[in-house]
Amino acid sequence: MINTSYLNLIGNTPMVWLRRFSPEKGGQIYAKLEWFNSGGSLKDRIVKSMFESAVKTGTIAAGKQLVEATSGNTGIALAMIGAYYGVSVTIIMPESASREKQRAIEMFGASLILTPKEEGTAGAIRVRESILNRGEGKFVSLDQFSNAENPRAHMDGTALEILKQVNGRLDVLVVGIGTGGTAAGCSVVLKRYDPRIRVFGVAPDKGITVPGLRNPNDDMPSKLFDASTIDEIKWIGKSEHDELEKIIKEVANKEAMLIGWSSAAVLLVSRQLAFTMNRDSTIVAVLPDSGFRYL
Repeated sequence: MINTSYLNLIGNTPMVWLRRFSPEKGGQIYAKLEWFNSGGSLKDRIVKSMFESAVKTGTIAAGKQLVEATSGNTGIALAMIGAYYGVSVTIIMPESASREKQRAIEMFGASLILTPKEEGTAGAIRVRESILNRGEGKFVSLDQFSNAENPRAHMDGTALEILKQVNGRLDVLVVGIGTGGTAAGCSVVLKRYDPRIRVFGVAPDKGITVPGLRNPNDDMPSKLFDASTIDEIKWIGKSEHDELEKIIKEVANKEAMLIGWSSAAVLLVSRQLAFTMNRDSTIVAVLPDSGFRYL
């Protein structure tokens, strides 16, 4: 089969059993590999959905320029899809974002504005709002932190793919918390299918930085985050953060996969849960991106 567009490769990402990483006598961990999306991350799903909806409704029209705040992966997806549609894109993100992410955005032809790393994504959001307010209608934002197409992309795609891949046998889903869209979208579908499925979110404690993840109580919180859609948040504190590089190396050595920091956090929590479960239990860990953008 030959696709007519590179964007058609977004979604239907593979899943792999982490046989060597899963505990021998605990629950079995299956990784949903989101770096197989066209732009290399989970964010391709939501950006494609938001972008196509905005084109249909006329939000994106001739003469308009897109501006978005992001920690990196959403920016890459926007720059990529903007290039395909011929739309001018400006990405604002913390200067702490990896150079690989910055270069990818620039290669797609988008403009890049870096904000102080100590202000995090909230600082990027403030700059975006300033641009929108003084732009006299020239700039528009898809706003991944409030756009309903964000969780809808996971309701219509990610969650259904997971159920199909595990043949409907799922006990636990573990996802990182950023905008909250993945948790919200997947949880609605999975709990409708089987209310016994537990959904765990992974987020950093205050003062802890994990690229791609946000504390839902941080400055400028996401409007999409809804604590009622998940069973529990597992927090990445100082001790857990110190374990992430070990997880990255272990997965590389045992499973021959190079994962990113948020994926490491999700797998750390997944294995903690796996130790409390029996071997017949199925845990799906949604891994947002690979480690190649953090080298």
